[in-house]
Parts: sequence; structure tokens; C-alpha cells
Amino acid sequence: MAKKRYNYKDRVMVKDVMAADLYVALEGDIDNVISNLKDYKEKYLNKEKGYDSLIIDFESYGYDGGIDMVLYGRRLENDKEYKKRVEAEEKKRERNKEYKKNQLKEEEELYKKLKKKFEKKKVK
Repeated sequence: MAKKRYNYKDRVMVKDVMAADLYVALEGDIDNVISNLKDYKEKYLNKEKGYDSLIIDFESYGYDGGIDMVLYGRRLENDKEYKKRVEAEEKKRERNKEYKKNQLKEEEELYKKLKKKFEKKKVK
């Protein structure tokens, strides 16, 4: 049986951490820095890994203003990740639907209880 392929229009981009600390790669003279960045590019931008771009981002942490420089790879999610995400979204929709139904039921019960209580007071 052939593997089921999912629609690529529904795919989202996934960001994976490639290198958590780029400061080491960016230290030294400019030729060394360029060489290090080219090495990262050769290592991560290939067809088998599926990354279409690399992104250098700065992430802050703590209250004292600490910053980490992080290298991310960007790619489309694979079939397994897509299926897992779609199933999780479906479960979330079902939970929300069930929650709203229960919420409505509880509100109706409360309404009936209060209506009964206040109608008794009006009659007296």
C-alpha cells in the first residue's frame, strides 16, 4: 500500500534549533567568522535535512538582560508532524465544542434554578 501524502498547502513552517550559542562561531577575525558561518550553511542547508533557510535570532532570558544568539533552521513540517498537528487541532476543536455544550447546559440549569427561586418570592 502506498504511503499517504498530505497536502503541502496546509503545511506550516517549523523552526528547529541548530546551534544554541553562536558567540563562539562569531568570535575572531572576519575571515574566521565567514568561514564558520559557511560551515553552518553547508552542514544544515541540504536536501536531506529539508531546511530552506537558516535564521540567526537573539533570545533574551532572565531579568538582567541576558541574550543568547541562536541559529534556527526553517523547513516545512513532515508527514508525521503534520498528522500529529492536525489530530491535535481536531481534538482541541472537539474539546471546545464539548466545553461549550456543557457550559450551556450548566447555564440553563442555573437559569431554571434562579427562575424557580425568584418566582416563589413573587408569589408570596
